[in-house]
Amino acid sequence: MEDIRISGMGDLPGGEYRSVSVSGMGKCTGALSAQSVTVNGTFNCKGSLDSQTTAVNGTLKCAGPLRTERFSCNGMADLLGDTVANTLTVGGMVHVKAAKLEGAEITCTGILQSDGQISADRVKVTGVVKAREIVGDQVSIRSHHVSLLKMFLPSASSISSADLIEATTIDLEGVKAGVVNGHDITIGAACTVDCVDCTGTLRIHPSAAVGSITGDYTMLE
Repeated sequence: MEDIRISGMGDLPGGEYRSVSVSGMGKCTGALSAQSVTVNGTFNCKGSLDSQTTAVNGTLKCAGPLRTERFSCNGMADLLGDTVANTLTVGGMVHVKAAKLEGAEITCTGILQSDGQISADRVKVTGVVKAREIVGDQVSIRSHHVSLLKMFLPSASSISSADLIEATTIDLEGVKAGVVNGHDITIGAACTVDCVDCTGTLRIHPSAAVGSITGDYTMLE
């Protein structure tokens, strides 16, 4: 397998490579498989992308499914197909459009958007996450102001939001949610939740707004 480096403008037809590195403007017209993909410029993948590691410090657009062991983004990524990553780290902005995002561990200090479901064993967000559903074993979302948000989403608020958050352990702060369903749940400051369904322990911050509570739970201070 060969290494591909695009430092100016270049296209590749797809295929299998050892490494793909883009520091200029690149386009792949077919399915791409590589041990590593590094994007420091602009890369448009028209097909699927399969790699061991994917690092985005520039701009990536992937039209097909993306499968990778390790995905990191400190730039911008638009992912139009289902995305599976063992570990996914977001320090920039990632938008998964009309597709599902799956992983073992998702960490976000930037902005993560999904028009579908985010599913992972562990989800830890200190930036902003917006999704239809967030499902996992441990979900911690403590949203703080992200300066990139107003640059890329001038009309959006800097609060995380989801229609459904479901996990065994849930810890929220600065989150707007429809339904929060879990065993041990903490609804922290600046949260707005329509309904909480809890089967274990429940903590609610005095400043949080919760519409209704169901389930067999123990309220803690």
